[in-house]
Amino acid sequence: MIDLAYVKRKKRKKAAAIISAVGTFGVVTLIILALIGKRLGNFTVKMENHGVSLAFAEDANSDVTTTFLSLNNVPAYSVYYYSHMMDHYSDDVMDSTESNGKIGARTDADDNVTGTYFFKYTFYLRNVGKTDAIYNSRFYIDATEKPKNVSYDLADLLRVKFYDNAADEATHTSEIYAKKDIAFHQDENGAESYDTFVGKDDDNKIVGGYATQFVDDKIVFNRKGYELKAGEVRRITFVTWLEVTDPQASGTTPDKTSIKLSMNIDAHEI
Repeated sequence: MIDLAYVKRKKRKKAAAIISAVGTFGVVTLIILALIGKRLGNFTVKMENHGVSLAFAEDANSDVTTTFLSLNNVPAYSVYYYSHMMDHYSDDVMDSTESNGKIGARTDADDNVTGTYFFKYTFYLRNVGKTDAIYNSRFYIDATEKPKNVSYDLADLLRVKFYDNAADEATHTSEIYAKKDIAFHQDENGAESYDTFVGKDDDNKIVGGYATQFVDDKIVFNRKGYELKAGEVRRITFVTWLEVTDPQASGTTPDKTSIKLSMNIDAHEI
């Protein structure tokens, strides 16, 4: 469970939360598990195979693969600015296993880690069998506990950035997802749009454009029909954070609120 601590930062709008994530079973399933408490605890990636042979790896060039990955003792979360993330970390840093556990931390004046501004995790998905496969990636909001003292819940502030690229290519194609906005704006063609902006900078200018809307209140994204040939390797990264500049955030600390997230990858033969 991730305890998203309420912190004061530049007098911006703040939020506090507890996030936990659990997985659902499929042909190939990525499960995020966490210990209850003020730390995330163990971040676990687990897989089940039926009909195809896919495996996770932490090194694209290694023959060592596994159906279980774990990242331990991730500190408590705080709300954060997407603009600050992009100012400090390029895509080639974000979309890399080398930065796992090394970026996103909140530190004090003595460089002691006191929390996490954003959580990113990169891994490789490899087809270790002889059968070509089709895989689908889904990210879920399993449950939310709405606070009693504010009008929004944590899903309103949630941003998910997802990378999926060939491991042997220097591309970092990504997409950012956010909940549908409560008010419309006019897009570049003058049409009404309920897309939510990714974030804003210190000058209140939109950074990152507008996010792709969640599929619905329960599904962040549902990416279907990606081919993974025998021997092929994909590099996958997801980044999650609560955007402090979201229009629904308020200066009041949410009371006893939580959100449960999960992600799964299922695959089948072509």
